[in-house]
Amino acid sequence: MYQLGTDNTNNHTWQEVYDLTSTIINSNQYSLLPNYAAIHQNEGENSSESLFEIQLATSNDSYGPISVGSTSNVFQNNRKTFGYGFNNPTQSLVNEFEPNDPRREVTVIKDGDIVLGILNKIDPSENETGYLNRKVAIIAPAQLQAGPQNIRKLRYADVLLMKAEAAARLSRNSEAVTLVNQVRQRARTSTRPPGTTVGAANVYAPANTPAGTLPDLTTSLSGQPLLNAIWHERRVEFAEESLRFWDLVRTGRYFSALPADVAARAQSHSITTGVVNPIPLLPIPLNDAQVWKVPQNPGYN
Repeated sequence: MYQLGTDNTNNHTWQEVYDLTSTIINSNQYSLLPNYAAIHQNEGENSSESLFEIQLATSNDSYGPISVGSTSNVFQNNRKTFGYGFNNPTQSLVNEFEPNDPRREVTVIKDGDIVLGILNKIDPSENETGYLNRKVAIIAPAQLQAGPQNIRKLRYADVLLMKAEAAARLSRNSEAVTLVNQVRQRARTSTRPPGTTVGAANVYAPANTPAGTLPDLTTSLSGQPLLNAIWHERRVEFAEESLRFWDLVRTGRYFSALPADVAARAQSHSITTGVVNPIPLLPIPLNDAQVWKVPQNPGYN
């Protein structure tokens, strides 16, 4: 799917995406985890929703060769608990969630939230946006640089929404709507994230989501409004899971999502010929470019 909107030299088609995702769905090997709030918790590891996740475990390794753990948690957890507080969710992301969507609280920590039974204060002098990523919040491991939380790379919800987008592109609109509604129906029944009461790290309190929250999409949706609805669902469902950048690039929306001055710089460092949509690039390290005698990426000479 990502090649379709970037460098599609292999001439992939939306029909292929539709067929491949149908094969996965029809295998009946996977299903949505009933509680969205549990996906990134211990009980959500290698669950019915997981097609692929990077396996990690706690260890006594620090920086250097870390054999089984991850630095993902220490880099993103609150400076007031044990982390460095990087990768702050934006206000734009927070605003994207529909009213009362339980996924917002599962995704984002704000000042004063209780996370895994611990009060979290966010210092504006240490944070760019006033928010932190709750999906990577864990209790401090024995060695901070070796977090034990598996990294979810491909979830069944992604398969459903990939097929929905393929169906929409193939004018199978009602099928696309049905697939998106599966994801929305699971979201609106989610609990609150675990540990929203001080000292009770593993208790899932009910969200008490009001009736009418996240209503089903109507079957009359088609064309661009249907694609917009799918892209919205992808953004809130997979928020802070490293898919947003590539979703923007492959759909040609990346530069319009940036401030004008940043977009201009990004465009000057992008591949713009022979691709479906421009692909922004980082520079090739100078030593590598010289040793391997490869041309530098656009705009970095």
